[in-house]
Amino acid sequence: MPGESTALAAVYLQQADWTAAKAVVLDHNLFQTRTESTARRKLRELIPRLSTLTHEQLQLIVSGSISEQRTLLWLSVCKRNTILKDFACMVVREKYLTLDLRIRTTDFEHFLDSQSVWHAELEKLTANTRTKLATVTMRMLREAELVDSEGIIQPTLMSSELAQVIRNDDRSWFEVFPMGLNNIPGGVA
Repeated sequence: MPGESTALAAVYLQQADWTAAKAVVLDHNLFQTRTESTARRKLRELIPRLSTLTHEQLQLIVSGSISEQRTLLWLSVCKRNTILKDFACMVVREKYLTLDLRIRTTDFEHFLDSQSVWHAELEKLTANTRTKLATVTMRMLREAELVDSEGIIQPTLMSSELAQVIRNDDRSWFEVFPMGLNNIPGGVA
C-alpha cells in the first residue's frame, strides 16, 4: 500500500503522533476508502509497520522517489515481521548472491517448513493459510520491486540518501535486500 503509506507518513510527520495521524486520516478520508472500516483496517496494518522507521526514513518516504519509497516500505515490513525479515535475508538475498535468481511461492513454503523448528506456531498453520502467506509474500516482493512478474530477483539499487538513512538506523538492515554489500553507496561502514 505505497500510496496509503506515503499519505500516512506525511500526516505523521506533521502531527508527530500516530494517534493524531490516525484521526486525521479518518476525518479526511485520506485513503479514499468507501467505508471507514476499510480505512481502519489499513491503518491497523500500516501504523505498526511505519512506526518501525526512523524520522529520516519517514521523511524519505514522503519526499523520495517511488523506488526509495518501495525500498523503505519493504524495510518497514521486515522490521515488523521477523519471518519476512528472515525470508528476505536467508532465501531471497542468499539466492541472489549465489546467482539462483528465480524465487517461487514454494521457496516461501519450504522456508516456513524449515522455520517451524524454531517457531512452533508455524506448524499450526493450515495448508490454505500457508499458501495465502506465500502468495502475499510474493506480491509484496513484486510491489517492492525486489522480484519481477516472472519471479526473477531484481537487485536493489540505492541512492546515496537511501543508503545513508538505512546506515544511520542499523547497517544490518542492508541484508534484507538482494544486493552485495559492496554495492551500497558509501559502503557499509
